[in-house]
Amino acid sequence: MIRVDRGRLSLPAGFAQKAMSALRKARRLRRRRLLESGDFDREVYGHREVKKALWRMQHKKCCWCEQRLGCRSEDVDHFRPKTKARRAVKRYDEGYWWLAYKHDNLFFSCAGCNTLKGSWFPLQARARPLQAEEHPSTRHEAALLLDPAKDDPAQHLVFIKDDGAWRLTALNRSRKGRTTIQRVQLDRDDLDELRDDWVADELRPVRRRFEQARRQQDLDAARAEALRLCTPERSFSLLARCYFVKHRVLRQADLP
Repeated sequence: MIRVDRGRLSLPAGFAQKAMSALRKARRLRRRRLLESGDFDREVYGHREVKKALWRMQHKKCCWCEQRLGCRSEDVDHFRPKTKARRAVKRYDEGYWWLAYKHDNLFFSCAGCNTLKGSWFPLQARARPLQAEEHPSTRHEAALLLDPAKDDPAQHLVFIKDDGAWRLTALNRSRKGRTTIQRVQLDRDDLDELRDDWVADELRPVRRRFEQARRQQDLDAARAEALRLCTPERSFSLLARCYFVKHRVLRQADLP
């Protein structure tokens, strides 16, 4: 994960009006019965132009795993789930239906992360959930999932070398980091394989060139190459940061 800058989001014209209309419909349905997933208008929050705007905001990457992806076949993720909120293995609350069309509750996600995250939205013990129509900007909810647009994942997550491979873990035993890894399964095998390939194909060659440059006392170009792999535009940039700091190619103070 890496922090997402919502200031980069440029939603298509007409989105706000369509969102208001869809939300009015959701309110009417809720007054009569419990809202179901099929009651929400995917053509509003999941419209191809909305998805494309989120995709561009996130540098064409999944907000959770940082895979660089095409836009068409992937998902729009509701950070706070719209239909039901799963707090524990067998405990569910009503979802955050009133946030279903709020742009600041939407992210671009790969299908794998979105499916595994599902309706999970755990809170700290004895935390009071948001009530209907309350917005998280006006009241703290004590969520245990990292919000990619509000939390800095680098303060909660770190990659460490484990038995020759780089694995994601919670930094300083961060509970939010641990919960996010667990509920989105950010340590799953397919991601580990992709990251291992990224280290072998992209990161390790830069490190080798840096070691050669060190002997020649010409480090600027090698460091610049490493820094480019740490920018938000690149896949697995948090992994690159951890890798290059660990191997002393970069210092923490060098990172963007």
